[in-house]
Amino acid sequence: MSKNESWGNEKFVYGYCDFENYWGEDLSHVVLTHCVSGYFDITKKLLTSKEIYDIPNKAELKKVFTILFERNKIDSYDFWSLKLVTKSGEVYETKEPLRCTISIDDSEFVILGINGDAKTFYIAFSVMIGCNVKLEKVD
Repeated sequence: MSKNESWGNEKFVYGYCDFENYWGEDLSHVVLTHCVSGYFDITKKLLTSKEIYDIPNKAELKKVFTILFERNKIDSYDFWSLKLVTKSGEVYETKEPLRCTISIDDSEFVILGINGDAKTFYIAFSVMIGCNVKLEKVD
């Protein structure tokens, strides 16, 4: 069961993210970022970020990133970003944050991952369909 808390006037839920490296190469590090924002109130809130180092290829890291999110609130959407650096020195990132919202039916557990064949960042939820976005190579 998820834990509900308050921060000022904001009510939020803790979420727990796994990270999967299916890039085809070990990673030097990854930066994961999550925030909540709306279309009408575009203020970014409940911002969390996590850096993870030395991630072997095909690693599945459990509960490595804790996020804060709002459940069942009008005009509240989850936005996700990722930046990765491979052991060979290549850098990829999301061009802009990916809107992919945890639904009321989903648990608080989320899987974040990267696919090296498709060069994508993906998000999977317990019930609803997840999302993915093409990663851009940084020169």
